[in-house]
Formats: sequence, structure tokens, C-alpha cells
Amino acid sequence: MIITHLEVGIPNANYFSRLFKANCGVSPTKFRSLQL
Repeated sequence: MIITHLEVGIPNANYFSRLFKANCGVSPTKFRSLQL
């Protein structure tokens, strides 16, 4: 998670999680588990 938010240019992991959930409908953790 830490690497991901930095790779997309968002310095705060919590902010990244909120944006991700707002756009994708699920948390980054849930999204990752669904992709496996």
C-alpha cells in the first residue's frame, strides 16, 4: 500500500484509500483480494 500511493503521487496512504474507494467502490485491500 505504501509503495502504491507514492507511485501515483499521493503522499498520504489514508487519502489514497479514500480516493480509491470513492472511485472503485471497494477499499484497496478488498480490491487486491478480489484480483487474486
